[in-house]
Amino acid sequence: MAADPLRDAFRTKLAAIKTDVTYPIAWPIKDTTNTAENPDVSAPYLELEWAGGDERQGTFGAPGQNIHDEDGTIFVNLCMPLGRYQAQAEIYGRYIRNGFRAAHLLTSEGRDVFITAASPLGGGENEAGLWVETIALAYETTNQG
Repeated sequence: MAADPLRDAFRTKLAAIKTDVTYPIAWPIKDTTNTAENPDVSAPYLELEWAGGDERQGTFGAPGQNIHDEDGTIFVNLCMPLGRYQAQAEIYGRYIRNGFRAAHLLTSEGRDVFITAASPLGGGENEAGLWVETIALAYETTNQG
């Protein structure tokens, strides 16, 4: 199902990284954002988390056609049971980070999305009792409207 073009661009890129034949990632991608998806917490998985961003109007005087510069952060979470899969998560995290670093994504609307930074892994326990390694991805894009 088509959704937000920006989110779809990130979903498509993560799926491409996951299935790259050089370094395939065996963990499934779970869409836990505002869905009924209830991942099995006994097995590892990947998810995207939408942190939000900021938008500034770049042009004026053309209602509906003005340009707005947007920047924000998206997180890729590698979720796993505590005490298991840590080493594999670090390997997968490196591949995901490298796959997104300096990437140029294109939305279904033809908008360019540039990844301007990809953070190192950071980990912690979530409310489900899973260990989560996270990569923060800073992006920039331009919207019209």
